[in-house]
Amino acid sequence: MWRLALLLAAHTRALRAPASLGRRAAALRAAENDNPDFLEQNLGDASTAGENKAFKPFLHPLAGVSVSPRGFVAVLASPQTDGEAQRALPVVIHRADVDRIRSPYALAFLQLIQGIDVATAAILPPDALQKHVGRDDAVLKRVRVVAATQKKPTTEKRSAAFEKALPPIAEKLEKTLATSLNVALPAGAAEELLRKYAAEDGSLDREAFADVVKAAREAAGPVQRDDDVVFQLVLEDGDRVPASPFLALALALRHRCELAAGDVFDGPHAVDATDLDLPIQRLEALVADGARLSAHFATMFDAATRDAALPSSKEP
Repeated sequence: MWRLALLLAAHTRALRAPASLGRRAAALRAAENDNPDFLEQNLGDASTAGENKAFKPFLHPLAGVSVSPRGFVAVLASPQTDGEAQRALPVVIHRADVDRIRSPYALAFLQLIQGIDVATAAILPPDALQKHVGRDDAVLKRVRVVAATQKKPTTEKRSAAFEKALPPIAEKLEKTLATSLNVALPAGAAEELLRKYAAEDGSLDREAFADVVKAAREAAGPVQRDDDVVFQLVLEDGDRVPASPFLALALALRHRCELAAGDVFDGPHAVDATDLDLPIQRLEALVADGARLSAHFATMFDAATRDAALPSSKEP
């Protein structure tokens, strides 16, 4: 596990967002200052945030990952086409990771990109695919990304008096859930829960509070669907099964299958790739750094093994 800690230290720090995402140089300085000397000397700076260089096109449909004001995002990229600007679409995986990596789902996602599959039962068990589709013989062929045709349901606002009194009540609810139940809500979630379950005076009876706790635990988990796209698991027999962004992309990484992103780069959160102002960790950099660190530890292990095999210099 100490290997995992060293491996992720540089990347979780490099994925910390500055106070203003527009200040890329600040992000780079923060990432450099936070890296342990060992990683700084042996891996270099893995972050691309703050580089004042010409934009390099993304090489893969899964271009990289980043923290963002919307949470931890996987960045999808359109194919490179001559004469056309490359497009990028950040897809939210988990809403808790706004300024730095916080959620175990974001950590698990980084590990999978690095080639490390811990297969944690609560996050991504070994049989996650089979459990999700309900078939023990399921084989994943590809993961398909298509444009969402239905908008996510939203809770309508209540009366003017209710909305005026809402902010302090929502803040109190957030603190109660965080301190008593260790449930961290994403931004705006407390207000949505109160609009849905609270009485007109903002109070919650026992039944309503139980509903709030249940919904809050779901809201604090990985995002079940993105605003722009829908993910489908395409099985070997042709069946298509919808999945959350985390599960779909994590299974694509685990099973090393194709990620097929269709015409999904015209949604409200898609931008020209050159305009994407996030501290992105590119896929190729994450993979390369993981390989370098693995090679480094393999060398250390070989050296330790040889030293242990040498005869002792001490006299019997």
